Amino acid sequence: MNELIISNIISPIVVGFSAWILTVKKYKAEAKTSELTNVEHAIRIWRELSEELTKKLDDREKAIEGLKTQLQEISEQNKILLTKMTTMESDHKRLQKSYNELKNSISR
Repeated sequence: MNELIISNIISPIVVGFSAWILTVKKYKAEAKTSELTNVEHAIRIWRELSEELTKKLDDREKAIEGLKTQLQEISEQNKILLTKMTTMESDHKRLQKSYNELKNSISR
């Protein structure tokens, strides 16, 4: 009778409990593997975004440097043109004065 109790009652309980423990361990291992996979995927996405943003930032910095150079060249050209304009205004006033003097001398 003891053998019957052991084989029909206790054995299924022990087997069921063992299966339950192994299943829990399996699910924990799968969860940990899934978590690691998700973390690796997130790291890969972050790294790709970081590289893309770094490239865009480098491109923008190069563009800014180019614009600074252009601005400096335009500023220098502007100074030259302002100097020429000031000289031309002075020449214009002098010529206007000479013209008026000539005009007045002819009118007399």
